[in-house]
Amino acid sequence: MSAVNAAAATADFEFAALQEARNYRAALAREFGPHNIHEPHYHPALEDRNDRIYCCYFHAGLRVYDISDPFVPREIAYFIPPDPPKWLFNNKTGDLFPGPRIGTAEDIVVDNRGNIFIDTFQDGIYALRCTV
Repeated sequence: MSAVNAAAATADFEFAALQEARNYRAALAREFGPHNIHEPHYHPALEDRNDRIYCCYFHAGLRVYDISDPFVPREIAYFIPPDPPKWLFNNKTGDLFPGPRIGTAEDIVVDNRGNIFIDTFQDGIYALRCTV
């Protein structure tokens, strides 16, 4: 194999591997993956704990982790929003969002009283409390 053919074969392999990785990432993005975490940024109205992480994971919902031992984080609570009964917005033909309606946790904020607020893609806002 000449150096030119070897370079072309390597480039084809790298492109195929890159495309496979992109396809894998796209498949994961449709189901799970971290989206937003609670970040108080020293605001006095927001909860600022060093032992918890609150994270919205799209279709996997809200996850609360105890990180009091940073070497052994533990999931201590979760909330998966219900599937919305209908789309709150769509186009006139109703085909803007093909596929099933699935509950999707998007953003999160936790106030200094422990109230957890998450918004969902098509179902509004939920107010929750972690009792653990």
